[in-house]
Amino acid sequence: MNYILGTAQIGNDYGVSNKFGKVSDEDFRKVLEIAEKSGVNYLDTASNYGDSEERIGKFYELTKDFLLITKTANSSKQLSTKSKIKYIKEEFINSLKKTKREKVEILLVHDAADIMGCNGCEIYDSLTELKKKGLVNKLGVSVYSVNDLKKISSEISIDVLQYPINVFNQEFLNCKEINLLKESGVELHARSIFLQGILLMKTSELDDYFNAIKRDHKKYLNFLKDKNLSRLMGAVNFIKTINEIDAAVFGVQNHKELKEIIHAFNSKTVNLEYKNFFIKNKKITNPSFWKITR
Repeated sequence: MNYILGTAQIGNDYGVSNKFGKVSDEDFRKVLEIAEKSGVNYLDTASNYGDSEERIGKFYELTKDFLLITKTANSSKQLSTKSKIKYIKEEFINSLKKTKREKVEILLVHDAADIMGCNGCEIYDSLTELKKKGLVNKLGVSVYSVNDLKKISSEISIDVLQYPINVFNQEFLNCKEINLLKESGVELHARSIFLQGILLMKTSELDDYFNAIKRDHKKYLNFLKDKNLSRLMGAVNFIKTINEIDAAVFGVQNHKELKEIIHAFNSKTVNLEYKNFFIKNKKITNPSFWKITR
């Protein structure tokens, strides 16, 4: 399994469990040094991750050897297809400039809705031009749900799918669409593996927004305690049991967290039954719905 360092925390005060704010320059340097030594292959960024792209460029000497994943810019829904294509391409070129790259390894469609519907193929075809020009090696899409995946035209051929999967969000497990993509050679990248830190928190630390699942959360933590696993080990172990995953995306608040996460991935996989902890309420498992008071 490949490791992908997410950079949302590098550019933003990101995550409901974030107690430290945006990663400092000093710690970002340490994170990059440890990541390289630990076998992290990619940096995952986006133009709307605060100043993460600028910081990747600022530390170019430390970031240049990582493969880069970035995403299309989110555009106004009111834009015409032609204007949207123009905007996405312009913002992509800006991303190259900010990160000091001549090309990226992977470009993902950030908003899957951009390639749904009657104009979806036209927008995606415009991105294949970037690939033909050698500015992008692989194209793909980032989705929130199986329903998103189903709405994407079968005429669109992707190289990479990034999707959310974790102990509480098991929607993509045993999904026929995922199995078909895997069989066709599409790379499968797991994100939101800690559900923005929800799986790493004590139940007492959860925001009131999550009152509906606090009993489930506590039950899960007790399950881990009985198995003598930490919250981090439990979340990572779940991902490691899913054979179809090619790469896992994870963010960190500091270099110590990175060391702990890498250690968890390198630890022996434990055969556990997680299916009883699947939460089907998307207002809990999809962070885009969250209304947090922090």
